[in-house]
Amino acid sequence: MRTLIDRLARRHGTRPWQAPFHELFTRAYQTPVRPLLRGAFGRKEPSGLVFVVGCYNSGTTLYRDLFSIHPLAGGPPVEGDLLTGHLGTLEDGGYPRGMYANADTVIAAERRRRVDRDTLLSDWRPWIADGRLLVEKSVSNSMRILGLREAFPEARFVWVVRDPFEVAEGIRRRSRPRGGAAYTVEFLLRQWLFFNRTIAEDADPGRTLECTYGRLLADPAGVARRAFDFADLPDVDLDVTSTGLRVDTRVLPIRGIRSESCTAGSPADDRARWTARVEAALGTPDPDVARFDPPIQ
Repeated sequence: MRTLIDRLARRHGTRPWQAPFHELFTRAYQTPVRPLLRGAFGRKEPSGLVFVVGCYNSGTTLYRDLFSIHPLAGGPPVEGDLLTGHLGTLEDGGYPRGMYANADTVIAAERRRRVDRDTLLSDWRPWIADGRLLVEKSVSNSMRILGLREAFPEARFVWVVRDPFEVAEGIRRRSRPRGGAAYTVEFLLRQWLFFNRTIAEDADPGRTLECTYGRLLADPAGVARRAFDFADLPDVDLDVTSTGLRVDTRVLPIRGIRSESCTAGSPADDRARWTARVEAALGTPDPDVARFDPPIQ
C-alpha cells in the first residue's frame, strides 16, 4: 500500500496523504460529472505550452514526468485526451495502443480537424497554473499536430522516439485488440513507421525537439537541461542518483539508468537508423519479425 501511495504522490506531485484524493478527482473528471468539477476552477493562462508526442511505449510519459520535476512546469497526470470531450484516443473499434488500425478512417479525418483552444484550456483548467508552463502528453496528439499548431501557435513539441523493436515488444506485453488475439510485430512496426512519418511531416522543425528514450536513460541530467532550455525554463540544480533525477524535493524515478555512452550522432540519426532497420525487416524475412505471427489483415 505504501508503494502505491508513493507512486500516486509522484504522479500528482503531491504529499502522500493528498495523493488518493487527487487520484479520485482525476478519475471522476473522466466521467460525465466533469462539467460540475470543472466549474470549481477559474480560467487560467499558462506561461507556455509543450505537447509531448510519439508512438506508444516510446517514453512519452517519462518525458512528461521529466518536465514535472521543474518547479515552473506541470500538467495533467494522465493523457489530456481523457480529460476533455473535444479530443479522442483514436482507438475506435477496440485497438488499445493500436490506433494504426484506423489510419485510413478516424486518423485521416483527425489530421484535418480543427482544434478549439478555448475548449481545451477550459477542460484542462484544474491542472493549469498562471505563470507556469503547461505540459500535456497524449499519444493521439501525434495525429493532430497541424490542428494543435493552428490553435496554439506558441506551443512547442517534444517528439520522443524509441527503438521500434523495443516498442513492439512492450505493446505486445501490455495490450491486445478487442477479441483477444495479440498484435503482430509486423503491425506494430508499421505503426511505428506511421507515427514517426506523420510527426515528421506535420511538425515545425523550429518548434520541435526530437528526443529518444535511450538517451534519457544514458544521460538524464544532460537531456533534462536540453529539454528545459528548449521550453525556456530557467536553470535548476539537477542531482542524478542511482535511481533517478532530483530537483529539490521533486524526484523522477528512472529504472535502468545506463552508464554507457549514447551512440554517436543525434536523435534524428537514431530514428533514421531504426527506420532503415524496420524497412529492411518488413521487406525481407527477418528473424525479429518472422518469429511472430503473420500480420493483421
